[in-house]
Amino acid sequence: MDSGLPLDAALASALAPLSPRAAFLHCCAQGVLAYQVARPSGTVVFYPRLVAPGTGETTLEWRQSRGRGEIHALTRHAETDIALVDMAEGFRLLGPVSGAARIGAAVEVVFHQPTEGDIHPAFHLA
Repeated sequence: MDSGLPLDAALASALAPLSPRAAFLHCCAQGVLAYQVARPSGTVVFYPRLVAPGTGETTLEWRQSRGRGEIHALTRHAETDIALVDMAEGFRLLGPVSGAARIGAAVEVVFHQPTEGDIHPAFHLA
């Protein structure tokens, strides 16, 4: 499992006053796929939260994903392929995927800005 990258210091300090959801969306707007790691256990936490599920740890460190993963499951909704992706850092993420998607395919994260709403992660084949 990949341990990801530390967040840039300026970005990390900008997240301090934000809620976990707001911090995640702020990172997405900066082109960064962020996730959390509980310290000291090293448990990967995603979707971002205040407390690590299962352990109750509250010391959560933000990390930057390298943005690579593999399609675990795939469905189609309104002519869009939606993939459940196992990210290299050990968490799963759901999002639209472009290209001839298939289970087991390698993907990379890109960011999608809908006409309304927040920017969010999406995928394209690697």
